[in-house]
Amino acid sequence: MQRIEQSGIRRMLEKAMALERSGREIIHLEIGRTDFDTPAVVKEAAKKALDEGFVHYTSSMGLLELRQAIARKLREENGIEADPAREILVTAGASEAVMLTILTVLDPGDEILIPEPMYLFYLDLGEYAGAKTVPLPLSPAEGFQITKEKLEKQLTAKTKAILLNSPHNPTGHVLSLQSLRAVAEIARERNLLVISDEIYEKLIYEPHRHHSIGSLPGMKERTVTMNSFSKSHAMDGWRIGYLAAPADLVWELEKGQQHFIINPPSFAQVGAIEALKHGDLLIRHMVAEYALRRRLMMEMADAYPRFSYFPPQGAFYFWLYHGLKKMDGWEMVDLLLEKEGVAVTPGEIFGPSGKGYLRISYSNSQENLRRGMDRILRTLSRLE
Repeated sequence: MQRIEQSGIRRMLEKAMALERSGREIIHLEIGRTDFDTPAVVKEAAKKALDEGFVHYTSSMGLLELRQAIARKLREENGIEADPAREILVTAGASEAVMLTILTVLDPGDEILIPEPMYLFYLDLGEYAGAKTVPLPLSPAEGFQITKEKLEKQLTAKTKAILLNSPHNPTGHVLSLQSLRAVAEIARERNLLVISDEIYEKLIYEPHRHHSIGSLPGMKERTVTMNSFSKSHAMDGWRIGYLAAPADLVWELEKGQQHFIINPPSFAQVGAIEALKHGDLLIRHMVAEYALRRRLMMEMADAYPRFSYFPPQGAFYFWLYHGLKKMDGWEMVDLLLEKEGVAVTPGEIFGPSGKGYLRISYSNSQENLRRGMDRILRTLSRLE
Protein backbone atom coordinates (compact mmCIF):
# COMPACT_ATOMS: atom_id res chain seq x y z
CA MET A 1 0.00 0.00 0.00
CA GLN A 2 2.97 2.33 0.49
CA ARG A 3 3.86 1.88 -3.18
CA ILE A 4 0.31 2.38 -4.45
CA GLU A 5 -0.72 6.03 -4.77
CA GLN A 6 -4.05 7.74 -4.28
CA SER A 7 -6.08 8.27 -7.46
CA GLY A 8 -4.89 11.28 -9.43
CA ILE A 9 -8.43 11.81 -10.70
CA ARG A 10 -9.80 11.85 -7.17
CA ARG A 11 -6.99 14.16 -6.11
CA MET A 12 -8.11 16.70 -8.71
CA LEU A 13 -11.76 16.27 -7.76
CA GLU A 14 -11.04 16.88 -4.08
CA LYS A 15 -9.00 20.01 -4.84
CA ALA A 16 -11.74 21.31 -7.13
CA MET A 17 -14.43 20.66 -4.51
CA ALA A 18 -12.37 22.44 -1.85
CA LEU A 19 -12.21 25.52 -4.07
CA GLU A 20 -15.95 25.31 -4.64
CA ARG A 21 -16.56 25.25 -0.89
CA SER A 22 -14.56 28.49 -0.63
CA GLY A 23 -16.94 30.12 -3.12
CA ARG A 24 -15.11 29.57 -6.44
CA GLU A 25 -16.97 28.44 -9.55
CA ILE A 26 -15.25 25.37 -11.02
CA ILE A 27 -15.87 23.74 -14.40
CA HIS A 28 -15.48 19.99 -13.81
CA LEU A 29 -13.75 18.29 -16.73
CA GLU A 30 -11.68 15.90 -14.61
CA ILE A 31 -14.09 13.22 -13.43
CA GLY A 32 -15.30 10.33 -15.59
CA ARG A 33 -18.87 10.68 -14.38
CA THR A 34 -21.80 11.27 -16.67
CA ASP A 35 -23.68 14.51 -16.01
CA PHE A 36 -27.03 12.98 -16.96
CA ASP A 37 -29.55 11.73 -14.43
CA THR A 38 -30.50 8.05 -14.10
CA PRO A 39 -33.61 7.40 -16.26
CA ALA A 40 -36.79 8.05 -14.30
CA VAL A 41 -38.29 4.57 -14.88
CA VAL A 42 -35.15 3.00 -13.40
CA LYS A 43 -35.37 5.15 -10.28
CA GLU A 44 -39.08 4.42 -9.92
CA ALA A 45 -38.44 0.66 -10.09
CA ALA A 46 -35.83 0.93 -7.31
CA LYS A 47 -38.12 3.16 -5.21
CA LYS A 48 -40.94 0.63 -5.57
CA ALA A 49 -38.58 -2.14 -4.48
CA LEU A 50 -37.62 -0.13 -1.40
CA ASP A 51 -41.23 0.65 -0.56
CA GLU A 52 -42.05 -3.05 -0.80
CA GLY A 53 -39.27 -3.96 1.63
CA PHE A 54 -36.82 -5.36 -0.90
CA VAL A 55 -33.86 -4.42 1.27
CA HIS A 56 -32.25 -7.73 2.23
CA TYR A 57 -29.61 -10.13 0.88
CA THR A 58 -29.96 -11.64 -2.55
CA SER A 59 -28.06 -14.57 -4.04
CA SER A 60 -24.34 -13.88 -4.12
CA MET A 61 -24.60 -14.36 -7.88
CA GLY A 62 -27.20 -11.58 -8.10
CA LEU A 63 -30.91 -11.82 -8.81
CA LEU A 64 -31.66 -14.58 -11.30
CA GLU A 65 -34.07 -12.29 -13.18
CA LEU A 66 -31.26 -9.78 -13.67
CA ARG A 67 -28.83 -12.47 -14.79
CA GLN A 68 -31.40 -13.70 -17.29
CA ALA A 69 -31.82 -10.17 -18.66
CA ILE A 70 -28.04 -9.79 -18.91
CA ALA A 71 -27.81 -13.12 -20.75
CA ARG A 72 -30.37 -11.90 -23.31
CA LYS A 73 -28.47 -8.66 -23.76
CA LEU A 74 -25.14 -10.47 -24.24
CA ARG A 75 -26.65 -12.89 -26.76
CA GLU A 76 -28.48 -10.24 -28.82
CA GLU A 77 -25.94 -7.41 -28.69
CA ASN A 78 -22.54 -9.00 -28.11
CA GLY A 79 -22.82 -12.41 -29.70
CA ILE A 80 -21.94 -14.12 -26.41
CA GLU A 81 -23.93 -17.10 -25.13
CA ALA A 82 -23.86 -17.24 -21.31
CA ASP A 83 -25.85 -19.45 -18.97
CA PRO A 84 -27.51 -17.08 -16.46
CA ALA A 85 -27.44 -19.74 -13.77
CA ARG A 86 -23.73 -20.55 -13.99
CA GLU A 87 -21.84 -18.09 -16.21
CA ILE A 88 -22.96 -14.61 -15.10
CA LEU A 89 -22.10 -12.82 -11.86
CA VAL A 90 -23.64 -9.48 -10.86
CA THR A 91 -21.04 -7.25 -9.19
CA ALA A 92 -20.72 -3.93 -7.38
CA GLY A 93 -19.82 -2.10 -10.57
CA ALA A 94 -17.25 -3.18 -13.14
CA SER A 95 -14.51 -2.06 -10.74
CA GLU A 96 -15.29 -4.93 -8.40
CA ALA A 97 -15.51 -7.29 -11.35
CA VAL A 98 -11.98 -6.40 -12.47
CA MET A 99 -10.49 -6.61 -8.98
CA LEU A 100 -12.32 -9.84 -8.19
CA THR A 101 -11.05 -11.46 -11.39
CA ILE A 102 -7.46 -10.36 -10.86
CA LEU A 103 -7.36 -11.55 -7.26
CA THR A 104 -8.88 -14.88 -8.32
CA VAL A 105 -6.68 -15.74 -11.31
CA LEU A 106 -3.27 -14.15 -10.59
CA ASP A 107 -0.68 -15.71 -8.31
CA PRO A 108 2.41 -13.94 -6.91
CA GLY A 109 4.94 -13.58 -9.71
CA ASP A 110 2.37 -13.80 -12.52
CA GLU A 111 2.26 -11.04 -15.13
CA ILE A 112 -0.74 -9.26 -16.62
CA LEU A 113 -0.35 -7.39 -19.90
CA ILE A 114 -2.28 -4.11 -20.21
CA PRO A 115 -2.25 -1.64 -23.15
CA GLU A 116 -0.83 1.76 -22.18
CA PRO A 117 -1.97 4.52 -21.73
CA MET A 118 -4.30 2.78 -19.30
CA TYR A 119 -7.03 3.61 -16.82
CA LEU A 120 -4.92 4.52 -13.81
CA PHE A 121 -6.30 1.88 -11.41
CA TYR A 122 -5.33 -0.94 -13.77
CA LEU A 123 -1.65 -0.32 -13.06
CA ASP A 124 -1.93 -1.27 -9.39
CA LEU A 125 -4.58 -3.99 -9.36
CA GLY A 126 -2.10 -6.81 -9.89
CA GLU A 127 -0.06 -5.58 -6.94
CA TYR A 128 -2.76 -6.74 -4.55
CA ALA A 129 -2.19 -10.29 -5.76
CA GLY A 130 1.59 -9.98 -5.74
CA ALA A 131 1.57 -9.98 -9.54
CA LYS A 132 3.24 -7.59 -11.98
CA THR A 133 1.60 -5.27 -14.51
CA VAL A 134 3.42 -5.20 -17.85
CA PRO A 135 2.45 -2.20 -20.01
CA LEU A 136 1.88 -2.67 -23.74
CA PRO A 137 2.71 0.78 -25.19
CA LEU A 138 0.35 1.81 -27.99
CA SER A 139 0.76 4.67 -30.46
CA PRO A 140 -1.78 7.36 -31.39
CA ALA A 141 -0.23 7.40 -34.88
CA GLU A 142 -1.47 3.81 -35.24
CA GLY A 143 -4.84 4.54 -33.65
CA PHE A 144 -3.79 2.78 -30.43
CA GLN A 145 -4.39 -0.53 -32.21
CA ILE A 146 -2.79 -3.83 -31.18
CA THR A 147 -0.78 -6.17 -33.38
CA LYS A 148 0.43 -9.69 -32.76
CA GLU A 149 4.01 -8.46 -33.10
CA LYS A 150 3.56 -5.87 -30.35
CA LEU A 151 2.04 -8.46 -28.06
CA GLU A 152 4.80 -11.00 -28.63
CA LYS A 153 7.46 -8.46 -27.64
CA GLN A 154 5.92 -8.05 -24.18
CA LEU A 155 4.98 -11.66 -23.45
CA THR A 156 7.03 -13.82 -21.11
CA ALA A 157 6.68 -17.27 -19.59
CA LYS A 158 5.02 -15.55 -16.60
CA THR A 159 2.25 -13.85 -18.61
CA LYS A 160 -1.12 -15.18 -17.50
CA ALA A 161 -3.67 -12.58 -18.61
CA ILE A 162 -4.33 -9.64 -20.91
CA LEU A 163 -6.63 -6.81 -19.87
CA LEU A 164 -8.45 -4.84 -22.57
CA ASN A 165 -10.58 -1.70 -22.30
CA SER A 166 -12.54 -0.68 -25.40
CA PRO A 167 -13.95 1.92 -25.90
CA HIS A 168 -10.97 3.28 -24.02
CA ASN A 169 -10.34 5.47 -21.02
CA PRO A 170 -8.41 7.84 -21.33
CA THR A 171 -7.78 8.03 -25.10
CA GLY A 172 -11.26 7.35 -26.50
CA HIS A 173 -10.01 4.80 -29.05
CA VAL A 174 -11.96 1.70 -30.04
CA LEU A 175 -10.15 -1.56 -30.73
CA SER A 176 -10.73 -2.80 -34.25
CA LEU A 177 -11.84 -6.33 -35.05
CA GLN A 178 -8.34 -6.88 -36.47
CA SER A 179 -6.77 -5.92 -33.12
CA LEU A 180 -9.13 -8.20 -31.22
CA ARG A 181 -8.32 -11.08 -33.54
CA ALA A 182 -4.60 -10.53 -32.90
CA VAL A 183 -5.19 -10.69 -29.14
CA ALA A 184 -7.41 -13.76 -29.54
CA GLU A 185 -4.76 -15.56 -31.60
CA ILE A 186 -2.11 -14.95 -28.94
CA ALA A 187 -4.49 -15.92 -26.14
CA ARG A 188 -5.32 -19.23 -27.80
CA GLU A 189 -1.68 -19.99 -28.61
CA ARG A 190 -0.39 -19.14 -25.11
CA ASN A 191 -3.42 -20.30 -23.11
CA LEU A 192 -3.98 -16.80 -21.67
CA LEU A 193 -7.04 -15.33 -20.01
CA VAL A 194 -8.50 -12.14 -21.53
CA ILE A 195 -10.21 -9.66 -19.21
CA SER A 196 -12.38 -7.37 -21.35
CA ASP A 197 -13.71 -4.18 -19.74
CA GLU A 198 -16.49 -2.95 -22.03
CA ILE A 199 -18.26 -0.36 -19.85
CA TYR A 200 -18.24 2.33 -22.56
CA GLU A 201 -19.66 0.11 -25.31
CA LYS A 202 -22.84 2.22 -25.66
CA LEU A 203 -20.89 5.47 -26.07
CA ILE A 204 -19.45 5.06 -29.54
CA TYR A 205 -19.38 7.31 -32.60
CA GLU A 206 -19.93 6.54 -36.28
CA PRO A 207 -18.44 4.81 -38.18
CA HIS A 208 -16.86 2.87 -35.32
CA ARG A 209 -18.36 -0.32 -33.95
CA HIS A 210 -17.93 -2.20 -30.71
CA HIS A 211 -16.92 -5.86 -30.87
CA SER A 212 -16.71 -8.21 -27.89
CA ILE A 213 -13.63 -10.43 -27.98
CA GLY A 214 -15.55 -13.12 -26.10
CA SER A 215 -17.65 -13.67 -29.23
CA LEU A 216 -14.66 -14.69 -31.37
CA PRO A 217 -13.96 -18.38 -32.08
CA GLY A 218 -12.36 -20.18 -29.16
CA MET A 219 -12.57 -17.15 -26.86
CA LYS A 220 -15.64 -17.69 -24.72
CA GLU A 221 -13.78 -20.29 -22.66
CA ARG A 222 -10.87 -17.90 -21.98
CA THR A 223 -12.57 -14.48 -21.66
CA VAL A 224 -14.11 -12.57 -18.78
CA THR A 225 -16.45 -9.98 -20.33
CA MET A 226 -17.27 -7.09 -17.99
CA ASN A 227 -19.78 -4.30 -18.16
CA SER A 228 -21.82 -2.03 -15.92
CA PHE A 229 -24.71 0.41 -15.89
CA SER A 230 -22.57 3.30 -14.66
CA LYS A 231 -21.77 4.97 -17.98
CA SER A 232 -24.54 3.65 -20.22
CA HIS A 233 -27.44 4.50 -17.90
CA ALA A 234 -25.91 7.22 -15.70
CA MET A 235 -25.99 4.82 -12.73
CA ASP A 236 -22.43 5.24 -11.43
CA GLY A 237 -23.58 5.76 -7.84
CA TRP A 238 -25.75 2.64 -7.95
CA ARG A 239 -22.67 0.37 -8.14
CA ILE A 240 -24.13 -2.32 -10.37
CA GLY A 241 -22.05 -4.20 -12.91
CA TYR A 242 -21.64 -7.74 -14.15
CA LEU A 243 -19.30 -10.24 -15.73
CA ALA A 244 -19.70 -13.26 -17.95
CA ALA A 245 -17.12 -16.04 -17.83
CA PRO A 246 -16.79 -19.84 -18.03
CA ALA A 247 -18.81 -21.61 -15.32
CA ASP A 248 -15.78 -23.08 -13.53
CA LEU A 249 -14.24 -19.61 -13.19
CA VAL A 250 -17.51 -18.00 -12.09
CA TRP A 251 -17.70 -20.66 -9.36
CA GLU A 252 -14.39 -19.36 -8.00
CA LEU A 253 -15.28 -15.70 -8.53
CA GLU A 254 -18.46 -16.13 -6.51
CA LYS A 255 -16.36 -17.25 -3.54
CA GLY A 256 -14.56 -13.92 -3.64
CA GLN A 257 -17.85 -12.07 -3.96
CA GLN A 258 -19.15 -13.85 -0.87
CA HIS A 259 -16.08 -12.77 1.09
CA PHE A 260 -15.92 -9.17 -0.18
CA ILE A 261 -19.47 -7.83 -0.52
CA ILE A 262 -21.85 -10.85 -0.17
CA ASN A 263 -24.08 -9.41 -2.93
CA PRO A 264 -24.63 -6.13 -4.78
CA PRO A 265 -27.39 -3.81 -3.42
CA SER A 266 -30.74 -5.56 -3.77
CA PHE A 267 -32.92 -2.62 -4.85
CA ALA A 268 -30.22 -1.38 -7.26
CA GLN A 269 -30.41 -4.75 -9.01
CA VAL A 270 -34.14 -4.17 -9.51
CA GLY A 271 -33.30 -0.85 -11.16
CA ALA A 272 -30.86 -2.62 -13.46
CA ILE A 273 -33.55 -5.09 -14.53
CA GLU A 274 -35.75 -2.15 -15.50
CA ALA A 275 -32.88 -0.52 -17.41
CA LEU A 276 -32.38 -3.63 -19.54
CA LYS A 277 -36.10 -3.93 -20.31
CA HIS A 278 -35.97 -0.79 -22.44
CA GLY A 279 -32.92 -1.57 -24.55
CA ASP A 280 -31.30 1.57 -25.92
CA LEU A 281 -34.47 3.69 -25.83
CA LEU A 282 -33.51 5.21 -22.47
CA ILE A 283 -30.03 6.27 -23.52
CA ARG A 284 -30.22 7.39 -27.15
CA HIS A 285 -30.54 11.04 -26.17
CA MET A 286 -27.36 10.78 -24.07
CA VAL A 287 -25.35 9.23 -26.88
CA ALA A 288 -26.60 11.89 -29.32
CA GLU A 289 -25.62 14.68 -26.93
CA TYR A 290 -22.16 13.21 -26.39
CA ALA A 291 -21.69 13.19 -30.17
CA LEU A 292 -22.50 16.92 -30.29
CA ARG A 293 -20.08 17.62 -27.46
CA ARG A 294 -17.38 15.59 -29.18
CA ARG A 295 -17.78 17.69 -32.32
CA LEU A 296 -17.60 20.88 -30.25
CA MET A 297 -14.38 19.77 -28.57
CA MET A 298 -12.72 19.01 -31.90
CA GLU A 299 -13.87 22.28 -33.49
CA MET A 300 -12.46 24.31 -30.61
CA ALA A 301 -9.15 22.42 -30.63
CA ASP A 302 -8.88 22.79 -34.41
CA ALA A 303 -8.66 26.56 -33.91
CA TYR A 304 -5.30 25.98 -32.20
CA PRO A 305 -3.32 23.91 -34.75
CA ARG A 306 -0.22 23.99 -32.51
CA PHE A 307 -1.94 21.41 -30.30
CA SER A 308 -3.09 18.02 -31.50
CA TYR A 309 -5.61 15.50 -30.23
CA PHE A 310 -6.87 11.99 -30.82
CA PRO A 311 -10.39 12.17 -32.31
CA PRO A 312 -12.58 10.27 -29.82
CA GLN A 313 -14.08 7.11 -31.27
CA GLY A 314 -15.94 6.18 -28.08
CA ALA A 315 -16.40 7.12 -24.39
CA PHE A 316 -16.37 10.84 -23.43
CA TYR A 317 -12.70 11.76 -23.10
CA PHE A 318 -10.65 14.20 -25.15
CA TRP A 319 -6.96 13.24 -25.30
CA LEU A 320 -5.25 16.58 -25.98
CA TYR A 321 -1.53 16.79 -26.73
CA HIS A 322 0.15 20.04 -25.76
CA GLY A 323 3.78 18.86 -25.65
CA LEU A 324 4.84 21.75 -23.42
CA LYS A 325 8.00 21.13 -21.44
CA LYS A 326 8.04 24.21 -19.22
CA MET A 327 6.15 22.47 -16.44
CA ASP A 328 5.07 18.95 -15.58
CA GLY A 329 1.51 17.74 -15.86
CA TRP A 330 0.58 18.36 -12.24
CA GLU A 331 1.89 21.92 -12.33
CA MET A 332 -0.17 22.52 -15.45
CA VAL A 333 -3.46 21.15 -14.13
CA ASP A 334 -2.97 22.97 -10.82
CA LEU A 335 -2.49 26.19 -12.75
CA LEU A 336 -5.62 25.59 -14.80
CA LEU A 337 -7.59 24.87 -11.66
CA GLU A 338 -6.35 27.68 -9.46
CA LYS A 339 -6.09 30.43 -12.08
CA GLU A 340 -8.77 29.48 -14.58
CA GLY A 341 -11.23 27.48 -12.49
CA VAL A 342 -11.09 24.43 -14.80
CA ALA A 343 -10.40 20.94 -13.44
CA VAL A 344 -8.74 18.41 -15.78
CA THR A 345 -6.36 15.49 -15.26
CA PRO A 346 -2.71 15.20 -16.36
CA GLY A 347 -1.97 12.55 -18.97
CA GLU A 348 0.98 11.01 -17.14
CA ILE A 349 -1.22 9.45 -14.46
CA PHE A 350 -2.34 7.05 -17.20
CA GLY A 351 1.20 5.88 -17.96
CA PRO A 352 4.53 7.21 -19.27
CA SER A 353 3.21 7.77 -22.79
CA GLY A 354 0.61 10.14 -21.36
CA LYS A 355 3.27 12.76 -20.68
CA GLY A 356 2.43 15.93 -22.59
CA TYR A 357 -1.29 15.12 -22.68
CA LEU A 358 -4.38 16.27 -20.82
CA ARG A 359 -7.44 14.08 -20.37
CA ILE A 360 -10.49 16.31 -20.63
CA SER A 361 -13.85 14.75 -19.81
CA TYR A 362 -16.61 16.22 -21.96
CA SER A 363 -19.31 14.92 -19.67
CA ASN A 364 -20.54 18.45 -19.02
CA SER A 365 -22.87 20.92 -20.71
CA GLN A 366 -21.91 22.43 -24.06
CA GLU A 367 -21.88 25.86 -22.44
CA ASN A 368 -19.39 24.72 -19.79
CA LEU A 369 -17.31 22.91 -22.41
CA ARG A 370 -17.03 26.09 -24.47
CA ARG A 371 -15.96 28.11 -21.45
CA GLY A 372 -13.61 25.43 -20.14
CA MET A 373 -11.92 24.63 -23.45
CA ASP A 374 -11.47 28.33 -24.22
CA ARG A 375 -9.63 28.79 -20.94
CA ILE A 376 -7.53 25.65 -21.40
CA LEU A 377 -6.46 26.47 -24.95
CA ARG A 378 -5.75 30.13 -24.20
CA THR A 379 -3.66 29.16 -21.17
CA LEU A 380 -1.70 26.55 -23.13
CA SER A 381 -1.00 29.13 -25.85
CA ARG A 382 0.33 31.60 -23.30
CA LEU A 383 2.54 28.93 -21.74
CA GLU A 384 3.94 28.06 -25.14
